[in-house]
Amino acid sequence: MRDRKVAGQGTQLMNKIKNQTNAWMHPEAEFILAASSIDPGSHKIQRMKQLAKPDLDWPLFWKLALDHRVLPIVYKSIKDLNLPHVPLFLWDDLKSLLLKNTVKNLQLLSFQCALSDLFQKNNIPMIPLKGLMTAQYIYGDISLRVFSDIDLLIRKKDALKAYHLLEKNGFVPELKLDHKQLIKYLDDEDNLAFHNKKTGVLLELHWELSGLYLDHPIYFETLEHRLVSLTIKKHRFSHLSSEDLLIYLCIHGLKHGWDHLEHVLSVSELIQKKHLDWKLIVQLSENWKCRKLLYLGLYLASTLFEVPLPTFIANQIKKNTTILRSGSLIIKKLISSEPKSSEIPMRFSNIHFLMKDSPKGKLNHIIKLLFRPTKKDWSHFPVKGSLSWILYFLRPIRLFIYKLVLKHA
Repeated sequence: MRDRKVAGQGTQLMNKIKNQTNAWMHPEAEFILAASSIDPGSHKIQRMKQLAKPDLDWPLFWKLALDHRVLPIVYKSIKDLNLPHVPLFLWDDLKSLLLKNTVKNLQLLSFQCALSDLFQKNNIPMIPLKGLMTAQYIYGDISLRVFSDIDLLIRKKDALKAYHLLEKNGFVPELKLDHKQLIKYLDDEDNLAFHNKKTGVLLELHWELSGLYLDHPIYFETLEHRLVSLTIKKHRFSHLSSEDLLIYLCIHGLKHGWDHLEHVLSVSELIQKKHLDWKLIVQLSENWKCRKLLYLGLYLASTLFEVPLPTFIANQIKKNTTILRSGSLIIKKLISSEPKSSEIPMRFSNIHFLMKDSPKGKLNHIIKLLFRPTKKDWSHFPVKGSLSWILYFLRPIRLFIYKLVLKHA
C-alpha cells in the first residue's frame, strides 16, 4: 500500500516537473536539445526544421551551445539538413570552431600517445579518462568533444614515481612538494595537475576515480579486471568498461553540479550506443554507495534527451522525490538563457549532500568538506610533511575567512 502511495506521489511530481520543464523551455534551448545527438531520429530532425525560423535568437543559440560544450555535435546534426534562416555568419563561425577544435584534439592525441609510451616504458599502467576517450568511445569521433587537458588514472602506489617522471620530462606540477609533503598529499587528495613547459599542455594525474566524493574510494585496481581496449588513430589504450564509465560520468557530472549539457549528453549517448549490463551497474552503485547520484544522472538523460531506461530503474527513480526535485532544479539551470552563476564553489553545493545514499555518507561528506586538506590548503600553507596534520585545523579557518571575504565582496 505504501509503495503504491509513494509511486503515485512520484508520478504526480514527475508530471509537475514535466509541465514546469515545458514552461521553462525556450525555442533556442529546444533547438539545442534536438540537435545534440550523434544520430538524431526523424522526430528530432523534424523539430529542428520547425524551430529554424527567422525570429529564433541565433546569437543566444550560439552562446548556449558554446557554453554547454555541444557546438561540434550541434554542427554535425544540422550541416546536412539545409535548414532555412540560419545566418551565414553562424555557419562560418561553426566551421571555424570545429576546425580549430579538431586540430587541438589531434595535437592532444599525439601528446597522449607520447605519454602512454613514456608510462609504459617506465612500467606505470594508466587509464586515460574523459577528453579523447569519451569522444571516441561514445561519440565515435575525437573532434566532437570540447576539452582542454589530458586526464590519466594510475595506481596510487605509482603516483610518487609518476610525479618525478613527469618532472624529468618537462612537466611542472601545480604544487612543488618535497618527498615527505608529497606522501602526505597523496593521502589527502586524489589528483595533481601539471603543465608542459614547451607545449603548455595541461595534464591531470589521478590516483582515485571518484574525486573522493564517495564513501568508498575507487582505485585503479577496482577497475582493471573490467578494462576494455580502445583504438584511436591506430594507437591502443586501456579504457573503462561501459558500466564503469556510466557511473563515472554520473560522478563527474555531479561533482561539477551538472553545469554543462554535454555532461548529460555523454550519459545519454552512452546508454543509446552501448549494450549495458544494468544489473552490474546497479550492483556497482550499491557497492560504491552512489546509487542515488547514478539515478540522478539517468533521470536527467531520460528527461532531457528522451532516453528509455530499464523499467525497474525508472520505477525506483519515480519513487525518489529527492532525485526528482534535484533533477528539476538542474534542468531549469541547464535550459535557462540566464548567465551561469559561479559564486558558490561546486565542492560546497547542497546537491552533493542530498545525493548521498545514507546518513553516514552525509556526515562523512560534511567532515571531509570541513577538515580534509585540498590543493588550496597545501598551496596556502606549504608546511613540512611532518607537520601536515596542522592542515586539518587550518582548513576550517581558511574556509571561514573565505566565506567572510565572499560575503563582503
